[in-house]
Amino acid sequence: MKPIIFVHGAWCGNWVWEKLLKELEGKPYTFHFAELPYRDQTDKVQISTANFKYYVDSVRKVVTEVERKTGQKPVMIGHSLGAVIVQSLASSGCVDKAILIAPASPGGVFQITPKMLQVFSWWVTRWGFWKTSSKMPFDHFHRYLLNGWDDESAAMFYQKLVHDSGRVLAQIAFWHSSTFVPAASIACPVLCLAGKRDHIATPALVNNLAQRYRGRYLEYDASHFLFHETEHVKEVAKDISAFVDEMSAVTDRRNAS
Repeated sequence: MKPIIFVHGAWCGNWVWEKLLKELEGKPYTFHFAELPYRDQTDKVQISTANFKYYVDSVRKVVTEVERKTGQKPVMIGHSLGAVIVQSLASSGCVDKAILIAPASPGGVFQITPKMLQVFSWWVTRWGFWKTSSKMPFDHFHRYLLNGWDDESAAMFYQKLVHDSGRVLAQIAFWHSSTFVPAASIACPVLCLAGKRDHIATPALVNNLAQRYRGRYLEYDASHFLFHETEHVKEVAKDISAFVDEMSAVTDRRNAS
């Protein structure tokens, strides 16, 4: 059984993987989850002071524990902010395969577009945005991240979101040294998935990351949360499973030769 670790993105929790997990059930995988710190929202001061390295270190503990229990390097699936964390960990050699869903880019990779400035205008126009906890307003979230969703579905999804660290978001946006990932440092197979309607991790940006890591790129007519959309989740799960199985077979043949 191949261990897979899921790392969610900003404002979300492990609940965001529910639909994808249902489609992956019955496959020869074990599922593990690296929930980012402070999802319970008990201390918003702590949330605001958390930095990217702290997030990475918290996920690294899960990776270490999973490898200790299973004797295998895990496959890691990350979404958005979670995908940057996966890239960081993959660069240290502790990831067997990396699957990046609508990934944010690491430091040193240009990702600011006019549309992205519109998406985050609510945030960067507030003085001190980098030192507070934050949550994207519903109108922005629906218009730019859940575009194409009906109002009721978008509202139900948004209700589950929590505040996240403005410091972490700022470090990713403005290339803090802790977010840099040298392209040559990632040796594992990489799969990058993009939504055609995504205004943040645009297809061009995601395809650029796939080329950067000599990986594979797939695109869907979907939003930023392509793996949570009913009309796309089956295809996404099928493509993820096919990639994991294909790359595992390649490794098995190489080890047998």
